[in-house]
Amino acid sequence: MHVNMRTLNEFELDPARHVFFHPDNYLTESHDCGEDYAYETLKKVNDLTSHSEEFLPFIKDQSSRYHLSHQRVNFLDALQEIFPKDAAVLEIGSGCGIITRWLGEQFQTVDALEEYVNRAEITRYRTKDLDNVNVYCGNPLNTIFDKKYDFIILGGSIDHLSPKNEGTVTSRQAFTEFFTRIRAALKNDGIILIVVEDDIWKFHSSECLDKSSGEEDKVPGVNTGLQPSVFSRNELISILTQSGFSNCQVIHVFPDSKYTETVIPENPEVLSLNPQNWIKWPDDKYQGDQYWSHPGSGIQKSFTDLEFFFQSSHSYILLASQSEIVNLTVPWLIKSIRNHEHIRPEFYHEITLVGESNAHVQKKDYIVKRRRLSNSGNMIHSDLFDFQLVDNKYIIGDLLFDEVKRELSQKNPDGNLKRILKELHDQLLARYSTGVFDSKGFPLIAGEAIDYTFWNIIVDSRHTFHFIDRKWVCKKPIPVDFILFRNLFYLTDKTKDVLDMNNHQTFIVRIIRSLYPDYSYSRLSAALEFEGLFQSYVSGHKKEFFLDKPIRYFLADTLQGIKGVLYL
Repeated sequence: MHVNMRTLNEFELDPARHVFFHPDNYLTESHDCGEDYAYETLKKVNDLTSHSEEFLPFIKDQSSRYHLSHQRVNFLDALQEIFPKDAAVLEIGSGCGIITRWLGEQFQTVDALEEYVNRAEITRYRTKDLDNVNVYCGNPLNTIFDKKYDFIILGGSIDHLSPKNEGTVTSRQAFTEFFTRIRAALKNDGIILIVVEDDIWKFHSSECLDKSSGEEDKVPGVNTGLQPSVFSRNELISILTQSGFSNCQVIHVFPDSKYTETVIPENPEVLSLNPQNWIKWPDDKYQGDQYWSHPGSGIQKSFTDLEFFFQSSHSYILLASQSEIVNLTVPWLIKSIRNHEHIRPEFYHEITLVGESNAHVQKKDYIVKRRRLSNSGNMIHSDLFDFQLVDNKYIIGDLLFDEVKRELSQKNPDGNLKRILKELHDQLLARYSTGVFDSKGFPLIAGEAIDYTFWNIIVDSRHTFHFIDRKWVCKKPIPVDFILFRNLFYLTDKTKDVLDMNNHQTFIVRIIRSLYPDYSYSRLSAALEFEGLFQSYVSGHKKEFFLDKPIRYFLADTLQGIKGVLYL
C-alpha cells in the first residue's frame, strides 16, 4: 500500500466549511473560470434542487450551462430504474455538486469525494439542506474507501485523475489498482457507473494547449497540468474485468453525457431501427438551442449501415458489477428526454421506443411512447395552441431532412428544394386539407399539422411520408403557406452553407411562389407574426421574428431576456 494512503474514516469535519478533510492533506484549488460564477448563482436562488427552474436565467454561456443546467442529470434520470433502491452511494469527483444534488435527492446516503477544496465547498453549499449528503475533500487515488456502498459513480471531475499519483509503472496498472479498491468498496451486488467522453477514456487538463491554434481549450469541470492517460472502450472494460468486475453494460448518450438528450443501450437490435433519427446535434459552442435539426444524421446513418453506430458515439456510460446476476439493462431500446432550457417546463417530456412481442405474427411491434416528465409543471391553457402527447407505431425509414440536405449539396439546389417542397405540400394537402380556402384563395389545413416539417417526417421504403412527433397543435385551421414558410424559415439558417441566398425574405418568397405565384411579402410578415405567437406559447416568453439576422443570433439571446426566435 502507498505510504500516503488515507482511509475515509480518518477525515475530520471542518465545522466552518461543513466539509470533511484529512489532517495531512494538502489543499489545492481548481481554476475553472465558471466555478466562481456558479457559486455566486447558488447563493442567489432559493430552490437548489436538481431540476430547479431558478437557474435558467443565469445560464449565459457554455461554462454556466455546465454548472447550472438541469440537463446535466438527464442520463441519470433515464437510467435510474437500473440503480439500486435505498442505496448508499459514493460519488468520486463531485465537481460543483450538480450530480451530487441529484444523488442526494434519490438515495439514502451519499458520500461525495472531491479533490479541490473550492469545488468541495460549492458541492456542500449546493446540498446544504440534504442531511444525507457528506462531502469529503481529498485525492481519490490515495484514498481507501473503508465503507461498503450499493452504488459508486465516477463522472465529471474524475477526468483529471493522473496515474502518476499511484507511483506505479504503467497507467493500466495504476487504474487496475484503483478500480480494485473501488470494487472492494462495493457490496457484492453493487453497481459502478463510469462516464466516458469522446469514445475514449481520458484524464487530462482542461487548459490543454491546442497545438494547431496555440489557444487554450478550456473545458468546464476538468482540471489542469496533467498528461492524458487514454484507454479505448475495450481496454477500459478489460481493466474493469481484471479488477474483478465481470458484468458490464455500455449505454450510449447523445449528443454527450453533459447535456444528454438521447440514451441508447448497446443492443444489436437497435441497429435495424435507424437510431440516427433520434440524435440531434447542437453546436459545439453555446449559441442557444438548435435541437430541431439533424446535421449529423446522414453521417450517423452511414455508420449504422456499416454497423459502426455504437463506435461513432461521442460519449457513453459504462455500468459494471462484480455480480453476474445484477441486472444492468433497461426494458426499452431508445429514450429521448426533451427538457432543454428554451421551452416551458410544462412541456418537458420523454419519448421511449419499446419492442412488444406480437404472438399473431411471430415478430415484435415497435411502439413509441410519450410521457410528461414527473418534474414538469402544471399544463397551461391557450385559446390558440395545445400540447398533446400520443403513442404511435414506430416507423422505420429516413428523415426527409436528410434528403433535403443531400439534394441541396447536388447541382441545382434551388430546383431540388422546390421539388421536395412540392412533394411535402402535396402530401400535406392530401392528409390535412380542410377543403376550405382563406380570403386570398390559399387552402386551409387542420391545425394539428402545424409542425409538418422536413425534420418531423419519416420517409419509408415506399417513399410514403409519415408525420412524427405531433405534439404541437393549433386549435384553428392554418393556411398551407404558413407550413411552407416554417420549413423554409428554419432551413435557411441550417443550410446557409449550401444555399446561395443574400436575403432570407426574397429566398422564402421566391421558393413559395413556385407553388403559389400570388404569395406576397405581406403574407410573409403575417407568418412571422404568427410564428412569434406560437413560439411565445412554447417558450413562455414573448418572441418576435426578423429575417435580417441569423436564427442562431436570436436563440443565443433567448436566455438573456432579449427578444428572439425559438424553434422546437
